[in-house]
Amino acid sequence: MNKSYRNLIRNSLWALAGNTGSKILSFLLLPFYTRWLGTAGYGLSDLITTYSSFLLGVVTLCAADGIFIFTKNRTQTEKSEYFTSTLKFVAVLFVGWFLVFSVIRFVASYYDIHNSFTDNVWLITAFVLSSFLQSFTQQFLIGIEQIKLYSFTGMILCISTFILSVLLIPGWGVKGYVYSLFLANMFTSLFSFLLSGSYRYFSMKGFQWERVRELLVYSIPLIPNAIMWWMVSALNRPIMEAYLGFSDIGIFAVANKFPGIITMVFSVFAVSWNISVLEEYSKPTFSEFYHKVFKILFMVLMVVTLMLMLCSQYIIMLFAAPQFAEAWRYMVLLIMGAFFSCFSSFFGTVFGVVKKSKYFFYSSVYGATVSIILNFILIPVLGLVGACISVVSSFFVSALSRYYYSRKYVVSSLMGDVMFYSILLIAFSFVLLNNRVLYLNIGVFVLCVMLMAIRERNYVFQIKSVLDLSLIHI
Repeated sequence: MNKSYRNLIRNSLWALAGNTGSKILSFLLLPFYTRWLGTAGYGLSDLITTYSSFLLGVVTLCAADGIFIFTKNRTQTEKSEYFTSTLKFVAVLFVGWFLVFSVIRFVASYYDIHNSFTDNVWLITAFVLSSFLQSFTQQFLIGIEQIKLYSFTGMILCISTFILSVLLIPGWGVKGYVYSLFLANMFTSLFSFLLSGSYRYFSMKGFQWERVRELLVYSIPLIPNAIMWWMVSALNRPIMEAYLGFSDIGIFAVANKFPGIITMVFSVFAVSWNISVLEEYSKPTFSEFYHKVFKILFMVLMVVTLMLMLCSQYIIMLFAAPQFAEAWRYMVLLIMGAFFSCFSSFFGTVFGVVKKSKYFFYSSVYGATVSIILNFILIPVLGLVGACISVVSSFFVSALSRYYYSRKYVVSSLMGDVMFYSILLIAFSFVLLNNRVLYLNIGVFVLCVMLMAIRERNYVFQIKSVLDLSLIHI
């Protein structure tokens, strides 16, 4: 096992430790959230975080996404220039957007306009600010090669979120939910800033417009991508608010919570995968490395995905209040969409290293177009099922387009694998949704795993060796 694979797995494990705590906690707190907030309250809280995720990229020009790329392998002086200049630039952006939101709130109040956005605009603004600072400071930790501290700050975020949620939600409801996330983000940002010594990279006097310009050349094309990605994964919320109401949004949000396990696991891997791609791309063995990582990664991820589908009904019964019981049906479909989004993320990684962020945008346009069309057509007719079909279809289209563009920069023949996994997932979900016999479902699960193992038999035995040798070198 060469150094490339060991570094990839070692960094993945450190990133896993830093990210899984808060994610796992969100699942453990789900019974608490759903019982205290109810379907309507949980739906409103989901809308607030959905609007915040949309505005994060727009307000900050996706600056947090570029800081890691432009500080990795730079001198301390260069890192300081990027860190200081970007923070000051984003601070000015927030002042400008504060004025914009003030006008929106005034107009809404004057004309008596009430909806989930205008009524909660300041909660949304505060959450956007805290999310940026938390993301920016943690991404900078990777740029200054403090991956272990990156892991530790994730645990701090987990602990502070838990304490604040227990203290604030019972008395404040939805506002308490947002306050707990805001304060946890701010505390974690300050912790990262101080403990890592990042403050040494900040100068009150320094500002290099050229550094900001370089970063914006990369990050600004990500804004349309962020908007399109939001349309793929979150545009259904405002449409559901108009046609279905907060209660259905709450059920959908719970159903969408557990597919987040898949995207969580992959996002953790993606941190170290980005590092490995930056280090390995120029080497002649990169295509082989890329192909092998894909095979091993998606074999493991496929098994996790099938298991979540199999257990979906029992997971909802265990973690959510009784009024959310029907969420398991939507969870099965959304798990499939989460798996396709992992395809999309994997194929898009190479765009970062070659600094061709326009392909993020192109691929997201295709996915967003499918999402917009299907959301407006299917949600009024099929309700939550229509929203799920839209999510699955848009992620699948985005994944295919990114695979097509990625072939310009890496030689790979993975379309057969994409279609094979897709057919397995569709077939298994069809069985689960139309059959209540547990033993039959388990039998189909075993059959799917066996088919995958037979098809990829050359890689099955490599999984254990990769993990064993990587753990030795942690």
